[in-house]
Amino acid sequence: MKCPRCDQGLLEERERDGIMIDGCRSCRGIWLDRGELEKLLARETARFEEEQQVWRPPARTSPGSRSAPLERDDAARRSPRDDESWDGPPPADFDRHRPRRKKGWLEGLGDLFG
Repeated sequence: MKCPRCDQGLLEERERDGIMIDGCRSCRGIWLDRGELEKLLARETARFEEEQQVWRPPARTSPGSRSAPLERDDAARRSPRDDESWDGPPPADFDRHRPRRKKGWLEGLGDLFG
């Protein structure tokens, strides 16, 4: 099958986690068959909901109760990297005002046809 975008390359079919993905080597376009996007979105939604269930904020006492004040555990909030010393210049992609961007789940599809 020819690529719908560039009409030059033939589409290569690859299977990833039970989903057929077509990719064009010339324009690097990725094409999904009917229903495949819904499968991807359903899988990612389920994974997101699972991650949300794993993380729960700590339970707080009601303001009217006379229990002991909550102790803050600053050690649990620190990153393991806080204890490391850094010698030398920061990496090229480091920006002290912006956290490093997490790789999105759709970006992993491009690795199939690299």
